[in-house]
Amino acid sequence: SFADCATASGYAVVTIDPLGTGESSQPACDFGFGEIAAALARAVSELPGVTGIDAAPVAMAHSLGGYLAITQQARFSSFAALALLGCTNQHVAPLNLDPAFIARSATAQGRAELAGEILSA
Repeated sequence: SFADCATASGYAVVTIDPLGTGESSQPACDFGFGEIAAALARAVSELPGVTGIDAAPVAMAHSLGGYLAITQQARFSSFAALALLGCTNQHVAPLNLDPAFIARSATAQGRAELAGEILSA
């Protein structure tokens, strides 16, 4: 419904299934956020040639897509802006996280340190 509303208002909307999800390619090897973000960045870089629109895109995403958009923007600066419409910092499935990791994430300083480590990986 968002795409219908946006296009009716004159905006171009492109939806992309991230690598390994939906109807996108299913690589035979292991891959993670870095590879997914790189594939998304490549797809976004091709938009002007495919759509004929030479304007900086805005990423609108939620949940896993929001985390991927953040990773992609941090690594490739693909977007003019990000609109992250919701995600959870609570688990959606048992994660079996290491107790030390959970303890570090209990404080603002620990979360900042973990975020720095994750983004530098």
